[in-house]
Amino acid sequence: MLILVCIAALLVGQLSPEVRARLEPFTTAVAEAWANLAALDHDGSVKTRLEAMRVLDQRPLIIANHEIDLSSLNEEDQAAAREAVGRLRAV
Repeated sequence: MLILVCIAALLVGQLSPEVRARLEPFTTAVAEAWANLAALDHDGSVKTRLEAMRVLDQRPLIIANHEIDLSSLNEEDQAAAREAVGRLRAV
């Protein structure tokens, strides 16, 4: 889990402070979803693990698509933010 948080920090670390601040809800959601999945007991129910994986798959995407406003950023920062979201989604 710590490795994933470090990777996320590195992927977002190249962005301007304003872009990082805008993406903070997304990066937090990714980290929380991975932490919740990692915290599950391997002997836990399949249903619980699948629900945690669904949250990992969907919650950050919902935030990225509906809760983050990049419209006031310049085109370069918008593109960098979208690229960072794509890279973090691929982790």
